[in-house]
Amino acid sequence: MRTAALITAVSLALVLVGCASQGERIDPGVEAVASHDFNPTDLQLIGKQAVQKMLARDVFKDAEEKLPLYVAPIKNMTDEHVNTSIIQEYIANKLDETNKVRLVVTPAERKEAIDELERQQDAFVDPSTAQKIGKLIGVKYYVSGQLANMTTQVGGKKGQYFLFTLKMVKVDTGDVTTSQVEIQKLSKRGWFGW
Repeated sequence: MRTAALITAVSLALVLVGCASQGERIDPGVEAVASHDFNPTDLQLIGKQAVQKMLARDVFKDAEEKLPLYVAPIKNMTDEHVNTSIIQEYIANKLDETNKVRLVVTPAERKEAIDELERQQDAFVDPSTAQKIGKLIGVKYYVSGQLANMTTQVGGKKGQYFLFTLKMVKVDTGDVTTSQVEIQKLSKRGWFGW
């Protein structure tokens, strides 16, 4: 009886140890898991390519100084959950790295900046360190974007098409400059489904 209990306990311990998940850090530029869904490699691809295409446009070629702009929230028009705030931040970072733009706060962040400016004008803040009202930078442009997809399925194959559109809007005229990046994926049905 003791032998059976011991064998059962050891077997259960081995199963539990074998089921424990193990993780490792890898280079973010390496595709960790090739999947049918939007993934980190897709984020990097659309971010880099969309910014590169935008920078090749005349608006940047003709600019004599850094263009003040902000990156607006990205719209998710796909049929899957995509954290678009990470796309927004990735695009902003890639634009900032070019040294051709002067990033300013988004309208949502501007409210926080204005609230802080107002707090600094009261009697509790040393006037010599209080920031002055009226120095926020007006933008000439803002950048917005949209991620959309189409899915098709025939037999044991499933296609996934992503289209990312980046728009740069000139605030005073409404002129729009765009760039697009396409991603096409093909998956084959596994033994137990997609």
